[in-house]
Parts: sequence; C-alpha cells; structure tokens
Amino acid sequence: MENIKSNSKNKKSNLFLAIIGTILFLYAIVMVLVLVWALLATLKPYSEFLDAPLAFPNLKTIQLDNWIKVFNKFVVSVEENDYYIESLFIFSLIYSLGCSFCASIVTCIMAYAVSKYKYKFSSVIYAVVIIAMILPIVGALPSEMQMLNFLNLYDKFIGVFIMKSNFLGIYFLIYYATFKGIPWTYAESAFIDGASHFKVMVRIMIPLVKTTFLAVFLLNFIMFWNDYQGPMLYLPSYPTLSFGLFYMKFNSTVDFGRENLQLTCCMLVALPIIIMFIIFQKRLMGNLAVGGIKG
Repeated sequence: MENIKSNSKNKKSNLFLAIIGTILFLYAIVMVLVLVWALLATLKPYSEFLDAPLAFPNLKTIQLDNWIKVFNKFVVSVEENDYYIESLFIFSLIYSLGCSFCASIVTCIMAYAVSKYKYKFSSVIYAVVIIAMILPIVGALPSEMQMLNFLNLYDKFIGVFIMKSNFLGIYFLIYYATFKGIPWTYAESAFIDGASHFKVMVRIMIPLVKTTFLAVFLLNFIMFWNDYQGPMLYLPSYPTLSFGLFYMKFNSTVDFGRENLQLTCCMLVALPIIIMFIIFQKRLMGNLAVGGIKG
C-alpha cells in the first residue's frame, strides 16, 4: 500500500512539473519570438511594415536605414546641450556598472556578516530587511533630493552610487541562504593559518559565492540599464539611453513617430543586455558546489 501511495504521489509530482515546465517553455518561446519579430521589423521599410507588420521582411528590401537614422538622430537635449548616442551609451554604462556593483557588494557583505556572525543586532538587521520588503517605502524622494543637495552630491555619479549602496531587498535573502550553506570549517582552517576575518571574507567566502554574485550583479545591471527615472531625477546632466527612449517618446519628431523606428530604438537599448546574457549565460546557470575540507 505504501508503495502504491508513493508511486501515486510521484506521478502527481511529475505531472505537475511537466505542466509547469511546458508553461515556462511556451513563455520563453513567446519572449524569443517577440524579440525576433522586433529585430526583423527594424529591417523593413516603413511602407512594408504597414502592409505586413507580422510577416518576414522581403530579402530584396532588407535595409539598415532605420538603424542608421536612429544612430544619427538619437539625440537628447538637456539645458541647451545636445547628447548624442555615444555619450548616452557611456553614461548608461557608468551608471549601470557603478550602481550594480555598489548594490551587489554591499548586500553580499551584509548578508555574510548576518549569516556567519551571531551578534546582538544580526536578527534586527534580518527583520528590517523582511519588514522593508513587506512595507514598501514611499514618499522618500523629497528627503533624498534634499540630502543630496546638502552633501553637494546632486547631479554626480558618486552621489547615486552611495544611494544605491543598501542591502534591502530579495537579494539579501539569496546571499544569506547561500552563505548559510557554506561550512564555517573553511574559515576555521584559515584562522589557524593566521588569516584575519577580513581576509577570510575577501579571499575565501566571497569567491565561493562568485556565481551568485555574478547573477545578482547581472540582474541589477539589467534593472539599472533600463532605469530612466534615476538619471532623470538625480543625474540630469548625464542622460542615459533609457532616458533617451523616454525623451523620444514624448519629444519625438515625425520620423521617430513611426513604429519601426521606435522598435529600432528599443532594440538598440536592449542589444547590450542580450549580448551580455549570451556571454555570461553558462556562468549564470552554473551551480555552486561546496565540498568538504581535505586534510
């Protein structure tokens, strides 16, 4: 009887996993098809796009005019200064890399300290993270702007990097669970050899979670790369590509009002993210295996 019940549970579990896997597979296929369709639409003349928006482009009429026009006319004007696509890309890269690294490393260090060192406020910090996730903080913009102006950090990259150096969010819990799964024996062995707590963290513990760190860094990078509100509010003199898309949406010329040109702008902004994912997908999908100490 027990074997029959066990087999019945296994069949139900396998069926559930098969259904979930099928749904996720179909969802992934739809997302890929949308990207492919958008890319193909950027290679069509506008007249062909209007006649058959869902059809494959005619091989005889494939052109790069949309991309050339976007490269030449993707300009953001701020305080009588024109920023072209090269400047927008550089500002996006600085903003995304700096904010992603600060947010990822601070969260990683705090999760390590809370998970591996039992002190009076470790449980308090953990509770603060949970409460902050349950009760979102709203209405903090005026105080943030006032603080940046008071510290003379407004419209400076360093000010934004400091703002993003916090440990609140789901990634704290991911790091926390990862560090919990790493045996403290590694640190004890290093202490016997004379290593300090800082050296154990930098040379042993953080390298063990490099796969998790890279995944969190990439997710943060995607979030900040697509963020247009942050640069618009805190870095008005350094517009990014995402802010450029927002700017083009509400300040578009006649040409940029065309759907295929708008798709070209979107693909242009999304292309670095797609390339980065293709390059790092093996590391992101890798698993962290922690073995035992060899004596």
